[in-house]
Amino acid sequence: MEIETEEILVDPATPSEVLTTGGYFFSQYGWFIFAGLVVLGIYWNKIQKHIDRWYDKRESRKYAEKYHKNPDLALERVEAMERARKKQQEELNRKALEHQEKMKERERQQLMEKIAKAEKQEGGNRLGNDSGPSNSKGFKSDYNPLMGDSSSRYKPPKRSGCSGGGCGGGK
Repeated sequence: MEIETEEILVDPATPSEVLTTGGYFFSQYGWFIFAGLVVLGIYWNKIQKHIDRWYDKRESRKYAEKYHKNPDLALERVEAMERARKKQQEELNRKALEHQEKMKERERQQLMEKIAKAEKQEGGNRLGNDSGPSNSKGFKSDYNPLMGDSSSRYKPPKRSGCSGGGCGGGK
């Protein structure tokens, strides 16, 4: 029982024939293809939502079938999730304690720096003054803050003889 096989020789198309055929196809059906792409682009969001819903339903169905057949597998998965959550919580607690210790150490260090700075300065300066002893003379001896200063009050503009805006001289 021998099966005869025929060799079918296909005449390879030359690139110019392929381009000619492709050009003919697009010249005949190009507008339909273009219109289809435009419609697809316009309705893509709606189509994508339906595709996503279908995909989610399919995945949930597979998931349900898999764990419905083997409940031990579902139990293992839940236990693994609990272990992972517990591990993450322990890690979070450890990092929180480390951060709290760092903050306490930083506060102690800042307090020590303030105390050292206060001891270093002369007795007349207040704590928190970053500059050294001041050489300024302060306010004028005749300064009274309740009297005000002549330069800071409102002075209305002087009236000119050209109140109507006619002093331009541009006739």
